[in-house]
Amino acid sequence: NIDDTRKNNALEILARNLSVDNNVHLVYADSYQTVKENETFTKNSANQMYEHSTFEFSKENMIKCLPGPMPLWKKVRKVLNQLLKIWKKEMTDKVGSFDETLKFAGDWDMWLRCVDQGYKFKKIHGTMGLYYFNPFGLSTSDLNKNDRFAEERLLFYKHKNVFGEKVFNHFKGYFK
Repeated sequence: NIDDTRKNNALEILARNLSVDNNVHLVYADSYQTVKENETFTKNSANQMYEHSTFEFSKENMIKCLPGPMPLWKKVRKVLNQLLKIWKKEMTDKVGSFDETLKFAGDWDMWLRCVDQGYKFKKIHGTMGLYYFNPFGLSTSDLNKNDRFAEERLLFYKHKNVFGEKVFNHFKGYFK
């Protein structure tokens, strides 16, 4: 996301964590959340965390889009391979990339497809970014609320096997 900013060494920390565990295919960390435009990670007025990425990874917790606004996954790591001297098969070769027909929740859909195929994510502890909650953004504007919810409902039912029966039943009423 071009309106979000990272801690100056966030990519290094995420890439290092991604490279040490062959069973992990995506890493994410906490992000501060701000409503003020053009702030930076080091100079911001944030007084809350971006909620979704505060949860540890599990299939059940994927009811939230855990990777949040600034994950690093193996396809991105390909760019860093010369520095890291590490190569692994890209998970997007198996599950595909972002579904461009989805307007609001394409990231959640992709991460759910990855988890459904057995890929593991890992939360890195520490705050690595600043998420700008844009009141006029595509996925945050009240103008898009109904369309966004309809798309999220579609994905909830499409990927219900990922969450498991208990979580599915818990959130089923919300997504009616």
